[in-house]
Amino acid sequence: MVKSSALELFSAGDISAQTVAEKPRRRQDLRFIAQGFARTSLPYQQPKPGTMSWTRRNGKWTLTVQPGMTQDEHGNEQSIGFPSGTIPRLITCWFATEAVKHKKRKLDLGASITEFMAEIGIRTSTSSGGEKGMNTQLKSQFERLCQASVSLRYGGDPNRQAGARASVASEYELYWSKNRKGQVELLPSTVTLSEEFFETCTVRPVPVDMNTIQKLHGSAMRIDQYWWLTHKMSYLEEPCFVPFEAMGMQFGSDVSTRQAARSFAKNFSKNLELTLEVYDKAGARIIENKGVLLLPGGTDIRPSQSRELELLEKQWREDRTGEPPF
Repeated sequence: MVKSSALELFSAGDISAQTVAEKPRRRQDLRFIAQGFARTSLPYQQPKPGTMSWTRRNGKWTLTVQPGMTQDEHGNEQSIGFPSGTIPRLITCWFATEAVKHKKRKLDLGASITEFMAEIGIRTSTSSGGEKGMNTQLKSQFERLCQASVSLRYGGDPNRQAGARASVASEYELYWSKNRKGQVELLPSTVTLSEEFFETCTVRPVPVDMNTIQKLHGSAMRIDQYWWLTHKMSYLEEPCFVPFEAMGMQFGSDVSTRQAARSFAKNFSKNLELTLEVYDKAGARIIENKGVLLLPGGTDIRPSQSRELELLEKQWREDRTGEPPF
């Protein structure tokens, strides 16, 4: 029997079958994400000042994110902030896609900030460097993501201990300068993924469509819902009900009070309705004030449409590791 690491166990889940769409589909922009990001989520906004860890739970697994640290001018230790919102989600998707396609940890970010933003899926002309400009946000979120550490802990069996700790990047070097046209250049900027994160990206990654992501209009929660649903649809064989309480633990919201739980349920439902308008093959029904009923449905990417997926499936069948790759 092949033994799996804790990161592999978390990524694999209980995959036993795949459901694919049967009707003709539009041309898709194939991307990948690490399965961990289809099962838990990063913060949607910055936690309160002084917060030193951010924890969420999905079933028997707990994910904890800790920010990178620095010192102020007086030598006092302080957090550089948590990766949060849409941008780090798009960056991790790009990381995983490049890792799957090129099979290497060291990635080149391209010649300019405009080029890199287009690569990760940001379509905007507002690449300014002001306090709220896209350059500033991207620069800040990129470093927060690369400096953060992530830990996983299994808590479903008192007779078993399992867990893992990793960072997204082991090394990164970015240069931000303007050329003669005023465009911010990145050359020769690179990031080297950590061995652990590279493994989670390349072992059974989840295929997603950038066209779908862009239609979710920059909502971090809707991106998480889409990733979660297309992963679920790849192996769900029978109806499954997920209460809003469990959703709150997974999707990073406070549900500790009745008022907070009601607020989360309302917000989650509103966003899920919009997500399902874009990803209509997902088998999901909102049960008002209770939760979400999941039904077998179609994945957003058909395995037969992708050479990368064909290679992943071939590798799985040869390795016979026990779980299909998607």
